[in-house]
Amino acid sequence: ILQSAQKIHELCPKKNNEIKVACKNLIDSVKDQLSSLPKSTEVESHFKYSLSDSEEAILTLFRPFLMVVQLKHSKIIGNAIDALNYLIQQGYVKGNIRGNLYDNTLNSKSRPHIDVIVDSICDCFQSELDEALYIHILEVLTTSVTVENGVERREDM
Repeated sequence: ILQSAQKIHELCPKKNNEIKVACKNLIDSVKDQLSSLPKSTEVESHFKYSLSDSEEAILTLFRPFLMVVQLKHSKIIGNAIDALNYLIQQGYVKGNIRGNLYDNTLNSKSRPHIDVIVDSICDCFQSELDEALYIHILEVLTTSVTVENGVERREDM
């Protein structure tokens, strides 16, 4: 996740400053958490635990990747989709989310977290992208409906 955020921050055009700021916030957050861990701590489980209580932390983690999928830059989108696929596979997607992924506000309307991700990824199909990226999109969509590690399923799925 850290590598994906760093790569996106590096490749993102300067005109997309909001994405650069969101990536920088994620990079700083992850680095802060990693530096505060004792050497013997399992990083993955600590990171999942630290996200479980804070919707703001979840937004910090997902916001840059979901913002990037709105761009028309295939290489950057590919990195973001790979990161989202990893987060879904590892069980970081759970529950509902009230946050607005495109700014730092929380609102009262709550949606299933997986729905927010799937809707954002499906929006990629609106633009012309290369074939390899379409395969990435299909992979993450397949993961979103097949993985059960932490994703709360709706009854109508």
